Amino acid sequence: MSFSRHFSLLLLASVTVAHSAPVSAERYELKTRSSCSLDPATRPPFWPIGWVKRAVNANQGQAPVVVAKPVLEEKNFVMTSILLGTPSLAVINGRSYSEGEFIRFPKSSGGAGMRVLVRQIHDGVVQLQAADQVISIKLRQQELGLKKFEEELLNDSR
Repeated sequence: MSFSRHFSLLLLASVTVAHSAPVSAERYELKTRSSCSLDPATRPPFWPIGWVKRAVNANQGQAPVVVAKPVLEEKNFVMTSILLGTPSLAVINGRSYSEGEFIRFPKSSGGAGMRVLVRQIHDGVVQLQAADQVISIKLRQQELGLKKFEEELLNDSR
């Protein structure tokens, strides 16, 4: 008999023995549970190196500080082009956005804390939403300056 035939008979015998014997497994019980209790001022050893816990709000229990809600104004946005399709795109403040994206603001600008959503993009108009405010901004086309006759010399032979 060949090796492969012996191996297949041995394998068949082991499978039938394994199925005929009842399997009883004992349930594992944990004897001691580990724990880690640290002083609140101590840095937990599981945090990455250099990680610092953020300070807890100092004015807890006091009245909340009222902050003036930023106003969404059309003058803060410059829309230079619109591409209708799937997805529709609009270039606002030099960056392209599609419907459902949030507009980025520079950290130095007054609207840095405001989250402005591009709600809808239509032909020539985009709706923006921030919290409960909704505005529509229109496409601004650059105005062409009139060229002077002296500047428009096509065949200047000088």
